[in-house]
Amino acid sequence: MYQLNIQPADKLFFRDARPMSGSSIGNGSEWPLPSVLHSALQSAIYEYWVNLGKPDWESDHKNMTNKEKERKDKNKYLKSTKKFGGLKTIGPFPQKNGEIFFPTPADIEPNNNLMKPSNTIGSSNLSKPLKYTVVNTGVPTKDVVGQWISASELTKYLDGVKELQTSSSNELYISEAVPGVAIDPDTRTNTDGKFFQSEYLRLLDSENVSIAAFGECIAKKFNGEEQDIVEKLFNDTKQLSMIFGGQRGTAYVSCMRTKNNLFDNDANFSGKLLKLTLLSPAVFSKGWLPDWVNEDDGRVELKCRPDRNEYQSRNKWREAIKNSKTIGASLVAARIPKPISFSGWKLDMDKDNAGGVPKATRVAVPAGAVYYFECDDEEQATILYKELHGNIKSTFYGNHGFGLGVCSNWNLINF
Repeated sequence: MYQLNIQPADKLFFRDARPMSGSSIGNGSEWPLPSVLHSALQSAIYEYWVNLGKPDWESDHKNMTNKEKERKDKNKYLKSTKKFGGLKTIGPFPQKNGEIFFPTPADIEPNNNLMKPSNTIGSSNLSKPLKYTVVNTGVPTKDVVGQWISASELTKYLDGVKELQTSSSNELYISEAVPGVAIDPDTRTNTDGKFFQSEYLRLLDSENVSIAAFGECIAKKFNGEEQDIVEKLFNDTKQLSMIFGGQRGTAYVSCMRTKNNLFDNDANFSGKLLKLTLLSPAVFSKGWLPDWVNEDDGRVELKCRPDRNEYQSRNKWREAIKNSKTIGASLVAARIPKPISFSGWKLDMDKDNAGGVPKATRVAVPAGAVYYFECDDEEQATILYKELHGNIKSTFYGNHGFGLGVCSNWNLINF
């Protein structure tokens, strides 16, 4: 795994689906989703792939359809949708003075308090399979928490510390509104009476702010030989440029090998109550409910995976997982902020990427969402901890970095 440091050359534009015409301000200054980073890095690899002599690396080449094989036979260096499919990314996250910031967990309150699940008094309209309500027991206040929390403060959060310092977005980046006029494509001049407003994201350069991410890409040649693409790209240079966001915004990328201890899950977990906090959005087919949780009784349906090193082949390891028992735990409460929607554009690969169609709109559980689990015993809690902490558990776009979570303890309040 490599840590990527991304420094924009100027302001960046990340447009959503809102209109930009007239008095409406099209929001292009929101923090980019993981899919934006993944697409930008993949495009950069494509660009530098030509400079590497167009090698015959091809992830998942055995799964190519007959149509793709015919197209590849006609054009040896055609940009196949399967090429560099092994790219995996995590992020992007703001970084200030070398410290990474993550989305603030939804159970942090501004009164130096952490929200906790409690027994419901009387009847409730909780969604199945939840049985506890997440409540705030602190003193009421009109203060609000910041949108970001530093890695050091997040470590305190995972240790159960209540007095936490969060940071607002304007401490890391600002939004700039810029007016513009519509351009007639035939005359290349402005169209009378038509204008728009758009917003751009600008990092606070004076505060030594950049963008941090993590990534790796292992590709294969047709003979089975593997190649570390990231290492190959940065072999002869310390910095590469890439197009990041809309309007061809440029950013410069440097990288180094890293092992982030924040995501290390080798330690044993104490207690039977475990909570999962998402550090990146997650997309599930059941909406807010993870696909690996039974929607009727809340039981976790993840398997107890044995150690890979105990098996000589991957097939035997997968067979052992198939025959293993599910982890003994149940989802009992959740703190879910307002969902986010996103889409994209699918290029027409048969017409040299010309034209295309919009991608289907997806609804994601936002970063900061918290899921609370009751485990059967401490052994099962440790197994669930190692399965979830620092791992990707999104049903869709997991290789884009969706569904990254960290785990910690929680306590039940009894009224």
